[in-house]
Amino acid sequence: MQHSSNRTNELYSPVTRLSDRLIEITELCSLLGYDDMRSVRSWCNKKKVPLLMIGKKTYTIKNFVELHIEGMLNKFVTVNYNNADEIMNAIRNDEEIKPVLNNETIAKTEKPKKQKMSAAALRFLED
Repeated sequence: MQHSSNRTNELYSPVTRLSDRLIEITELCSLLGYDDMRSVRSWCNKKKVPLLMIGKKTYTIKNFVELHIEGMLNKFVTVNYNNADEIMNAIRNDEEIKPVLNNETIAKTEKPKKQKMSAAALRFLED
């Protein structure tokens, strides 16, 4: 009898863990700042975030949303900081980020602006 009980727990434990990671679409709507459910559905389709109909409610899995947010954050940190990997590791490991930012000696400087003049205009000004 105990063997059957253990098997039942094994079967249901992954489902329980997955259900803990579900976000109802109304919560996602609030997180993204949308007023319209159609906009949330469109955002999910564009970002390849799955929507699941369970009963009368629609959910997504938190991991997909977090991956999208992490990707955006990683792009920002990579562009703006020299120690991007260290910063992202601190964020992923849920460590305090302030010491890592204090290790940052100099944030990356702005990229030089492109010349707005044509080559002909530059030659004319040089002469």
